[in-house]
Amino acid sequence: IVNSVAASAFDDMRNKMGWIFTEATTIHKLRVDTFPKELSENLCRALQCHARKHMEQHTSSSSNELVEDYSADEPFSGPIQFTRSASQCTHILSFIQTSTSEGYYGISTKDSHFASLNNLFNHNAKREVIIEPTHPDTGIDLNSVSNGGEKIASNIPVSRAYYKLSQLVNDYLGHDRDFLDRGSGLDLGASPGGWTQVLSFQIGCKTVVAVDPARLANRVEKAKGVVHIKSDLAKKDTIVSISEHSPYSFVVCDASLNNFEVLEKVCEMFEGMSGLFSKNSNEDNNAAPS
Repeated sequence: IVNSVAASAFDDMRNKMGWIFTEATTIHKLRVDTFPKELSENLCRALQCHARKHMEQHTSSSSNELVEDYSADEPFSGPIQFTRSASQCTHILSFIQTSTSEGYYGISTKDSHFASLNNLFNHNAKREVIIEPTHPDTGIDLNSVSNGGEKIASNIPVSRAYYKLSQLVNDYLGHDRDFLDRGSGLDLGASPGGWTQVLSFQIGCKTVVAVDPARLANRVEKAKGVVHIKSDLAKKDTIVSISEHSPYSFVVCDASLNNFEVLEKVCEMFEGMSGLFSKNSNEDNNAAPS
């Protein structure tokens, strides 16, 4: 599939994009975007192969000597100049593989590519994204009354992250979320509180536990049902506090740590909660009358 796409794309580069391969390298610079990303090098290598074959057939002997100097194993060595830079490229080739034998590609100039993207964004962005940020140290609204602004409702998003989770809820949960209303919501790495707002105001969790050593926005922390545990999520005292508000119907995490560190801490937290519940269950059984 990659070689087939490379052959078709190379023809488009010559016939539709006006690329001329009569010199050692072209004056154009190509950015290649693929999904999966692992296909990028193979696609670049295949494109170079087609470019070399074309030049061998259409260039003089002196140019052929330059073609032979290119390394066939190096995907970025050859007549085509590749770049990862969106600003330096002249053209963009996008390829998405949908199965082992099928995929879709498109090639366009940089200007038309980004103009098309902007049109899509403008079409879908029906309204302005509303955000009322807060001070990271004090939690006070930057546009608060004391700063000459107006009082801001507690459900107005405090961060762009709010919209990520909000869209997931709208797209995948819809109105069928009865199972979520039976327990609390848990937001790990909650500061400044955008996802806590979604759990509280959009999903309607009666209790939302927000865990983060950093500050929550004041208006989020003061919202009804919000409990802020200002601590690391894997600490013993934190695990005890989290357990007090169980069961949980919804657990979300947008902590600013690397993935492995987050997984480690979340696993530690759940293991600690499991051990705590087991201990309490054994104590209840032992205390029960015979």
